[in-house]
Amino acid sequence: MPTVRRATSEDAAELVRLREMLLVAMGQEVDEPTWRLNAFQQFEQRIAPGGDLTGFVVDGDGGVLAASAVGLVVTSLPGPNRPDGRTGYLLNLATDPKYRRQGNARAVTTALLDWFHGQGVKRIELHATERGLPLYASLGFTEHSMKALTYAERRPL
Repeated sequence: MPTVRRATSEDAAELVRLREMLLVAMGQEVDEPTWRLNAFQQFEQRIAPGGDLTGFVVDGDGGVLAASAVGLVVTSLPGPNRPDGRTGYLLNLATDPKYRRQGNARAVTTALLDWFHGQGVKRIELHATERGLPLYASLGFTEHSMKALTYAERRPL
């Protein structure tokens, strides 16, 4: 079983590297020039003590991270599936290709789910790649019955 530890602000650069791998796997363009610096600053600030992000990582060789899972708790309006209005979001679950098929993604995800449950969060959501679906299903995630839509600001022609 991989050794999981809590992510710290010192992991910010590696969390960005893994995030880029995840975004590429999800079919997103990563050429926009400022996102990496912004993501680095967000990780550095928000994963620090008192920040609103919590992450778990597995260390690889030579100072790289093998895998990461980051979570955020958001309070919205209460409903039957979240009576207190809180939802956990599983973000940035990524595994370096060199460390796949070794239980790293399961280990960091399980650690994050345990953390969410310890916070009393009963509903957890995520966006998944096709590759991640079997892992999420094995951990109890199901497809949501509501259709998810996204609006992106339109750029002038």
